[in-house]
Amino acid sequence: MPTSQIHRQTALVTGASSGIGADIARDLASRGANLVLVARRKERLEALKQELEAKYSVKVSAIVQDLTAPNAAEIIFQETEGKGIEIDILVNNAGFAIFGHHAEMTWEDERKLYELDILVVAHLTRLFLKPMLKRNRGYILLLASIMGLMPVPTFSAYSGAKAYLVNFGKSLGYELRKTGVSVTVVAPGTTNSEFFEAAGQPITIAEQLT
Repeated sequence: MPTSQIHRQTALVTGASSGIGADIARDLASRGANLVLVARRKERLEALKQELEAKYSVKVSAIVQDLTAPNAAEIIFQETEGKGIEIDILVNNAGFAIFGHHAEMTWEDERKLYELDILVVAHLTRLFLKPMLKRNRGYILLLASIMGLMPVPTFSAYSGAKAYLVNFGKSLGYELRKTGVSVTVVAPGTTNSEFFEAAGQPITIAEQLT
């Protein structure tokens, strides 16, 4: 979105405590957007909040929330739109991967992946889309992955989840084409973040980038 359209709007960013989510929050703040940051790591979230407020003079709120917890999407919605805080930009960034053969994964880990990477994204999008449509303006960003564009052995659950986001976002964008709400799907490649470490893959980011 052009900076002129972002200035003084309010953006909600999930998974904002590190990696791509934190960088998106910094970019939005640099263009004058107020922010609602959502993540489960309180210390990192508070540090980013203080950084953005001091550097860009924008309003930043922090919601410490585990998105895999029951009713997490409703809690976030009630803490924002439910209290009169209009969300103009929804950034569905939170997610994680599991490295390994599918048959060797625990169902609990796999279930949490689907919960965070698919169900929470779909639920947050549904909740915030309705007031956006009522106002006839809004922007939704879905963070997929290049792994969602191809089969990826040893990342089968993550690849499948991100493929859902790619197709969900494209389909939703078409449905909304005659409204004031737009949808973008981003499918990043390898990034210098905690992704592979968190996924449990025994390979360094330097090796990934060579």
